[in-house]
Amino acid sequence: MREPRVRHLLNRLEGRLPLGFGVSGALATRLFSSREIDRLIGAARDQGVTIFDTAPSYGAGLGERRLGQSIGNDPSAFVMTKAGLIAKGALRRVSNFAPESIVASVNASLKRLKRDRIDLLWLHGPGRHQIDDPLRETLGGLVHSGKVAAIGIATRNRAASEMADKAPFSAIMAPVHAAVSTQCPLPSNIAFFGIEGLRYVPTDPGIPRHRSQLWRAARSIVRGEKPAFRSTSARDAFDFAFEAAKCNVVVTTTTKASRIQQNRLLCDEFADRLRRRDQIGLRHA
Repeated sequence: MREPRVRHLLNRLEGRLPLGFGVSGALATRLFSSREIDRLIGAARDQGVTIFDTAPSYGAGLGERRLGQSIGNDPSAFVMTKAGLIAKGALRRVSNFAPESIVASVNASLKRLKRDRIDLLWLHGPGRHQIDDPLRETLGGLVHSGKVAAIGIATRNRAASEMADKAPFSAIMAPVHAAVSTQCPLPSNIAFFGIEGLRYVPTDPGIPRHRSQLWRAARSIVRGEKPAFRSTSARDAFDFAFEAAKCNVVVTTTTKASRIQQNRLLCDEFADRLRRRDQIGLRHA
């Protein structure tokens, strides 16, 4: 049985397109202007996207500021951000889950986002040892104060993911492509937000020329990541996310409005298939 906090979150997501748009990566850098990002967010909203994700570590707050400039305190938008990972310069990130640091991070995020409340606050990559009772009490206090509506864990850490179904958490955010999803079993009684679902979907072939391609290539070199030689279609990637991984929401990011439209159409296909399945189930019940 789902906990009341999880049911409350799922109720707030009901009726929304299960597709989120992330103001992250290259979108939170000076490679793109604020005007370009505003147009992209507008394109996402035109396609029915109402769920948005960012973090203070994306561009040292630039991602939050850009999302705030575009959406502000619009109550129709479901806005998510994170806490616990702090940007120190262009490449360095520092983890800090001390209660006072989390509170300061939330207050700063609210100002940058120009919002009264964060709809879903993610702990950004915590280790199991970092989720202790003082932190839980602090997170509960943020919910009680109204500054945060729900709390989740964004992680690749299996031990941390196993704690996501305990109070005060309502959701987990984790990679959802086939290469890693089976390596990190997720609790079944919480809301699941999948990321990186389109990681192996080919973009433009050949030598990177687009600004976002150059950014990803540079990041891969800095991180020492090995190139991925396999690929999948966007339709298969969404099918895996929704059918196999049982995502409630798939969060993607792109620099092209046409890709946002493509993703929305694929989400619509899934929703239609689910409705038909439910109707068949009712007829045979």
